[in-house]
Amino acid sequence: MLCEICKKRKATVRVNEIQKDGTHKQIHLCDECAKQYGVSLKFSFNELLGNLIGSQLGKPRKGGKRKCPECGLTFEEFKSAGRLGCPRDYEVFKRNLDPLLEKIQGGLQHVGKVPANLGEKLQRRQEVNRLQRELELAVSREEYERAAELRDTIQKLREE
Repeated sequence: MLCEICKKRKATVRVNEIQKDGTHKQIHLCDECAKQYGVSLKFSFNELLGNLIGSQLGKPRKGGKRKCPECGLTFEEFKSAGRLGCPRDYEVFKRNLDPLLEKIQGGLQHVGKVPANLGEKLQRRQEVNRLQRELELAVSREEYERAAELRDTIQKLREE
């Protein structure tokens, strides 16, 4: 798609504007015309991520001064850089990271792509875990017939 202003260069920026009457206007611009239009394209991904993290966290929780024994990273350094230093940081900063990850991702469990050959096994394992929790609930409610059905279903899934 060509820039809607100069009609010469490829459009690389999409500007969405909301007009005073509430209607939406969309303009596709090249980098040059975007600069003239007042759109700044210079940003640091780490700065952007750091700002997002800082805005989501607000006040640090207890342990904000904690330091990773492996890489020496502090939580304040993570907030400003937007990157963890090593795998151990997830454990060290868990109390601070869990609420952040929950806000950003909508949960603590990774739901990204899974290799095709693992997808079915993972789904089966998750279903077994869900049924196991349901079984425990049925037993605590003394719903023994339902518990027996769930037990049998779990056994079938584990045998597959």
